Amino acid sequence: MRIQRSLFKMAGLAAALSLSVSAFASNITGAGATFPYAVYTKWAEAYKAATGKQVNYQGIGSSGGIMLGLGRALGETMAVTFVIGNANRIVGSLCAPGTSIAATLANEFGEAAPGLHISALFALGLVLFLITFVVLAISRWLIRRGVARQGK
Repeated sequence: MRIQRSLFKMAGLAAALSLSVSAFASNITGAGATFPYAVYTKWAEAYKAATGKQVNYQGIGSSGGIMLGLGRALGETMAVTFVIGNANRIVGSLCAPGTSIAATLANEFGEAAPGLHISALFALGLVLFLITFVVLAISRWLIRRGVARQGK
């Protein structure tokens, strides 16, 4: 109970610090859908004239955000484990219970015997890292391509 209170206090302190640091920023950068770009640009000009702080709005962020969300979802573990059934067997149907790389790492790492089992889990971790890296690299590429198309 005491540990939970101190963790809660640390989380609150971290949130307060992040809010106070962002309040002193001279430039604010954001991303979102492309259709309200003109409205946000007009508002950002008025905001800069009034406060002296610049707001950079990037409309190409939607597709990049979706790809980053996909990369994040690859790392989620326990929810995926519960949903897909946590069955360590190869079956011929996508609807049959199965497991994911992250779920296998989370479930077996604590009980793994030194030797081949732990080496296989480290190899799975490397594969998961490579998959996540590729997904995030593709999302960065899409963002840069979108910025180049807008001519910025």
